[in-house]
Amino acid sequence: MAGDILSSREKLSNLVKELSMDGAVLTIHSNIPGPYKSQKEAYLILNVFSRILSKNTPLKEYHIESSDGPVNVQILTNSKYLKEECMSLEEKHPLGRFVDLDVVINGDTKTREELRKCYLCDKPAFVCSKEHNHTYSDLLKHVREHVKEYLKDRVLNNLYEAITDEINLDPKFGLVTPKSSGSHKDMDYKTMYLARDAIIPYLLEMFDVGFIRDDLKEIFNSIRQIGLVAEKKMYEATGGINAYKGLIFDLGLVCASIGYKISRNTKDSIYEIVSKMCDGILDEFNSSENTFGIEAYKKYKIGGARKEAASGFKSVQSVINDLDLNDMHTWILVLAKLISISDDTILLKRCGSLEKYIQVKKMFNDFSGDVDEMTAYCIKNNLSFGGSADLLAVSLFIKLMESEFDLNKNNIEEISL
Repeated sequence: MAGDILSSREKLSNLVKELSMDGAVLTIHSNIPGPYKSQKEAYLILNVFSRILSKNTPLKEYHIESSDGPVNVQILTNSKYLKEECMSLEEKHPLGRFVDLDVVINGDTKTREELRKCYLCDKPAFVCSKEHNHTYSDLLKHVREHVKEYLKDRVLNNLYEAITDEINLDPKFGLVTPKSSGSHKDMDYKTMYLARDAIIPYLLEMFDVGFIRDDLKEIFNSIRQIGLVAEKKMYEATGGINAYKGLIFDLGLVCASIGYKISRNTKDSIYEIVSKMCDGILDEFNSSENTFGIEAYKKYKIGGARKEAASGFKSVQSVINDLDLNDMHTWILVLAKLISISDDTILLKRCGSLEKYIQVKKMFNDFSGDVDEMTAYCIKNNLSFGGSADLLAVSLFIKLMESEFDLNKNNIEEISL
């Protein structure tokens, strides 16, 4: 194994030197202790730093798999201050100690002057490695603990921000806002906050399942069980009011798919991962159980959250590029579009007939931006769009996660050493 690792390092060095003759080459390589380098944490670390450094707009990117673990290689035209930026990231980023960011120009590696310290003590890392001062298991445990802490912080922050931003959007077509209960006589702003705080720990748990486990069907079955616990806690917090049952399902799938995506080398998008996870879910509509959702699908093929998930959140995919996190007006426009294109069984139930449902969706398809007037109409007609609001929160969460993790690069050339 040690010989394979050394051989891979030599092959990578030769490849990088060759590539560097045409420009600056940046290599991103996680520092994973032990003989097995392709840990899930290695892919996560690559993902994070590839996302940060992609702002340099590489001409070409390669993903390399080897006995020394995964490596990301970027070919850049502008190398000014690149090494300084990389050194700053290694020193200041929460995961910086676990990554090597090397810059090679015309075959010359731009090296740091200071030796990097051991994870567990103040000695230089190469000294501890040479003297075997720490076990591989202790070092790997340290890496895993810090990766887990980092992920918990970022995912929790983005979950709170996405759900809170959706709650706070006002006015909002008869949905609950800080100023109004809209078309909802059984819930208000406080109810939504109580529900949010009750479900978020379980959404984080679903993210962990996607990060850790490998079989998509097992992931789906596991997060569904977690979702049932989340529903119970939500009802306890709200006094029996269903504020976020649909959101638990939607965001749970997205959290698990993102966890899965960033912890391994897969070209599948998060949407494709969700679709594969939900393979066969529409068969549940064949149940003899008498629920409004099952009846809506059997009568009209309106499948609500299940159908949306089975499609890989097709509605979210169609609006995500229109969503600007810094422009709340785009949130309103995206919500209106989601109402017009997504299957929303909550809206169907409120409309009372398929004809009314189609009429309302057409109104939102033609929506031109008079939010107050449309909101007044929705409240007057007791309309609500809980399913679409859930998809807006999902879209906001994905957008926030995209700003920190590489979720979209699926066409990087792959090389095996």
